[in-house]
Amino acid sequence: MFRHLQDQGYTREQIIGVSAELLGLLSTDLKAKEELLPAE
Repeated sequence: MFRHLQDQGYTREQIIGVSAELLGLLSTDLKAKEELLPAE
């Protein structure tokens, strides 16, 4: 994935920024799902 983005002319910083953003979205999404589940 990184190489593909670099081939398209993205800088390393841009790629890292996008990755961090995606990870942030994933973790908040997981937290939201956990809150929907009934506590055991």
